[in-house]
Amino acid sequence: RMSDLVSLVPVQIFTPQSIELVLGAPSGRRSFLDWGLFHVEQSFKELHKSYQRVLKHRNALLKQKQKSYGTKTSDSSERYEELDYWSGQLGQIGTKIDSLRVRYWDTFLPEFERLIGQFLPEFSLELSYHRGWDSSLELSQQLKSKEQIDIRFGFTSVGPHKADFKVKSDGKPASEILSRGQLRMLVAALQLAQAKHLYANVQEGGIFLLDDIGAELDEKRRALFVEELVSTNTQVFITAIEKAHFSVPTTIDNKKVF
Repeated sequence: RMSDLVSLVPVQIFTPQSIELVLGAPSGRRSFLDWGLFHVEQSFKELHKSYQRVLKHRNALLKQKQKSYGTKTSDSSERYEELDYWSGQLGQIGTKIDSLRVRYWDTFLPEFERLIGQFLPEFSLELSYHRGWDSSLELSQQLKSKEQIDIRFGFTSVGPHKADFKVKSDGKPASEILSRGQLRMLVAALQLAQAKHLYANVQEGGIFLLDDIGAELDEKRRALFVEELVSTNTQVFITAIEKAHFSVPTTIDNKKVF
């Protein structure tokens, strides 16, 4: 299976389009978090698979109930035993996934803060994790309170599949303040922190692909990025359209140019 291959060969890619991690949809940021978890937490793969299966069943059931929503048979006090079952399963598995994400986030964050201080010292950037439901409630409670809304729209509106993290500078979204080049450095810090976390926890470096590294990154930051990467025992592949963009620290000996 693809997941088996991916578990053996951790690969990250950094391109000019990588800024979509910050600018794009929450699904990309969830995938970023889950990539890190997948490679350092053995139980995560099966938990994630189970969660997706249960979510699929619950959503299918919600769509069935949606057809009768608003009719005399859809009294809000009516017990839906099958829906209660899948909601209970989703609550249990979802809570476990969230706990793993929070633990990962807490260990990943200090490394990011160190790196972003080097990459963008002129900004005070803050990251915050959002679990995908009201943090004051248990997931099972939130699923129950949203049951009629979920039936009305035909999908599950809360849970780890709605999780996200936000990046702000002085209380404003980083996407509104940083230039494209600065956003690239922000993403570089995020991915590099993840690579360092991977190496620190499983002593595995993996592979890092840097495409068009010269785009919007000056020589000093390129060198810093590559030097930090190599310190994690990562195999690095770099592409660029100008030879000058291949300049890497002289301390790195084992390198070849094609």
